[in-house]
Order: sequence, then C-alpha cells, then structure tokens
Amino acid sequence: MNEKGFSMVEVLIVLAILGLVLVLVTDFQLAAFQSWRSGESQASAYRDMQLGLDWINRDVRSASGVVCSGDTLIVDNIEYYVAGRQLVRESSEGILVAVRDMDEVSFSCSGGMVESSLKRIGIDGKVYELFGKATLRN
Repeated sequence: MNEKGFSMVEVLIVLAILGLVLVLVTDFQLAAFQSWRSGESQASAYRDMQLGLDWINRDVRSASGVVCSGDTLIVDNIEYYVAGRQLVRESSEGILVAVRDMDEVSFSCSGGMVESSLKRIGIDGKVYELFGKATLRN
C-alpha cells in the first residue's frame, strides 16, 4: 500500500526532538532570568548603599566636627546609627532611614577624616560592600 502521511514512528521522533528543543529553550530562559535577577539585586544593593554614603559624605564635608563610635557617627547635629538592619539618619529635621537591609556598618574618624563601611548580604547570598571617605571642612 502506498498511503500518504506519516507513520507513528516518524511522529514520535518529531515529538521527541520538539520536546528536547523546548526543554533546552526553557532552560536557557531560566538561566537568563536568574542572571538578570542577580544583576538587579547587585545593582539595587549598590545603589542603596551609595545613596547612604553620599549623604554621609555630604554631611561630613559640611560639618565642623564629628564623633565616631563603631556603628554610630555624629556629624554636628546629625546622627547616623544602626537600628535593626537599617542605617538611620537623625537630625533636627526628623528621622530618615538612610539605607535598609544593612548587615554591617562601621565608621572610623582620624585627623578630620571619616571612613565609612557599609556591608549587605544580597538575596543571592553575595556580599556587597562599599567604602567611603570624607574630610571635614576647615
């Protein structure tokens, strides 16, 4: 007999190949999404910490005096301190969360220079750390 169409074996082979291609495409898309998510987490962590360091450095540069004590920094009438996992900026204008989800904050003062260190462990388990230095105005 000379029937037109595909045999059952041919259909099964095509379905197997198509299934394999779909698995590979899905795996590639999942890997790309995880990579994007990791990059987004890293960018967000650094952006938040950089904003906090910018505030600290700006306040130090315009200050006439500072006092450092581990995770606390007092700059004229502004105080930076850790509350839970947040770096808080308290001034006469009010209380503001400078950086959220911090795992470690430290300040050191020496000769009119303030060194700041902010550390966060991201949702991807990576450690993100930024350092800043600012000098008091004279």
